[in-house]
Amino acid sequence: MKKAGLFALLLAFFACFSIPNSKAQIIFTTNAHVIHSLPFTPCAGSPVQLTIMDTSGTYTTGFYSWYLGDGSYAYSNVYAPSITHTYTAPGTYQLFVTTYDSLSPNMDTTYFTLVVDSICPPSDLISGSVYYDFNSNNVQDIGEPKRPGSLIEVLPGPHYFSTNSLGEYAINLPAGSYSLNLQPIQYFGYGNPASGSLNVTSLGSSASNTGNDFGIVASGTTQDMMVYVSAAPPVPGFTRNFYVQGRNFGNTVTTGTVELEFDPSLGFISASAGGTNSGNTVSWNYTLFPGQSIHTHALLQVPANAVLGTTITSYARANPIAGDVTPANNVDTLSQIVIGSYDPNDKTATPDGDILPCTPIDYRIRFQNTGTFMATNVILRDTLSGAVDPLSLRVQGSSHPMTWHLSQNELVFEFLGIMLPDSNSNEPASHGWVEYAIDHVAGLPLGSTIQNTAAIFFDFNAPIFTNTTLNTLVSVLSITNVRGSNSVTVAPNPFSERTMLTFENPAHEAHSFTVMDLQGRSIFVRKGITASSFEVDLAGTPAGMYVFKMENAQGAIVSTGRLVAQ
Repeated sequence: MKKAGLFALLLAFFACFSIPNSKAQIIFTTNAHVIHSLPFTPCAGSPVQLTIMDTSGTYTTGFYSWYLGDGSYAYSNVYAPSITHTYTAPGTYQLFVTTYDSLSPNMDTTYFTLVVDSICPPSDLISGSVYYDFNSNNVQDIGEPKRPGSLIEVLPGPHYFSTNSLGEYAINLPAGSYSLNLQPIQYFGYGNPASGSLNVTSLGSSASNTGNDFGIVASGTTQDMMVYVSAAPPVPGFTRNFYVQGRNFGNTVTTGTVELEFDPSLGFISASAGGTNSGNTVSWNYTLFPGQSIHTHALLQVPANAVLGTTITSYARANPIAGDVTPANNVDTLSQIVIGSYDPNDKTATPDGDILPCTPIDYRIRFQNTGTFMATNVILRDTLSGAVDPLSLRVQGSSHPMTWHLSQNELVFEFLGIMLPDSNSNEPASHGWVEYAIDHVAGLPLGSTIQNTAAIFFDFNAPIFTNTTLNTLVSVLSITNVRGSNSVTVAPNPFSERTMLTFENPAHEAHSFTVMDLQGRSIFVRKGITASSFEVDLAGTPAGMYVFKMENAQGAIVSTGRLVAQ
């Protein structure tokens, strides 16, 4: 009997609650088991159905024993794996299920936490999925997968939720008539229904209304991979996990590699499954259907003699870049200042500062459990600025499994059952992050500002508030990225053929300036710069996005940024 296989426990909560709570797909990861729920939170007074399934095919399960956290027990078996239980009071319940093998005396126990909301009005469970209709026959056939992360709007409201990691959704709606509207998906059109909208009616009778599916069809053939890299700030002598995620945003199956080219000053320790290390590069192979992602990481060592204030720069790439319709997002750059101490819970905006009209903003929220015990749940609450368009929201990646929902202008990310260790017991694993992109409201006047702050909740502790990011809409972009004491400005940007670089250099210290394409190749290098300004001649350079770095005489990077050639 093998026990290395993975168990997936699917919790279907047939429960009643108001719309603002109809969002959380709980994913607990404990031991060798994963526990899923449909995307909503259970309520007191309504039955909760729990189902356990062995997806490994190697575990000869006989029966299951459930402890339900309120003094109750239940039993199920491989032929009837579901149980149903009603919690009479709201609260947090500690549950566990023990799996007994039918061919041996072995057993395995998984513990998890279930949060039950207060009593809610009667509702019906509306469920369905979003699937790829590759042959455009308006039905889901074998081999046509479902699409995770698809955004659906509920009217009246509006309220928003997304399909879970299986491409499915379920939402409890109080009595009334509703419209479910699948939001447009880039490179795809609506299949069945052709309008992308479904009208549903809830009788408020605890009924289950299934089969509310949306089919999507590809518009041509488009290759579009995207990659992200994230890590906690480097501190001398400490290790850091560098998280790399690649996602297939196109509409065709894509095969390739994701790479992490880390700063040469860092030392390689290990990589997640499938990672291959060569020099200062780690690579992973992937084959991804549209909408699928690859999540990887590498554990790196910051040298104990790293100089505070210097900058380390690493790159992530999603290959192939050739043939990709947006090669700019196939490369992500992470430049970080070596520091001695820091606030591990923060928020960044890329680009930061001034932005041009129609420029999307990438937000990244980082968090760390600096307490004295493991955090069971981490919840991020992010109140969006009225200057951004919620319908343009694109959740791009996270360090751990999570679900999210958007109600009015409050965006909530829920890492339920994350079991995040504290920094004292496991510092590298005590970090987490989430990243999303969003567009500003169309027609926003120049000079408008976009501010954003997030609140981070660890279990039942008081929230930790991040810093506030600030973007200002301008007509001419001056990239200014301050690293250390030097302030570097490049203008105009975007530019045609030539642009001007200006920086603070009162001591006339020699600097070097390098422009690279998105594959990391140097296309312009100027060394021995002692003046405070000079012209950057990129005549003949193809239109597109480029990155630059400026180094001082000691070789430390004092500024990085992006250039847009027209």
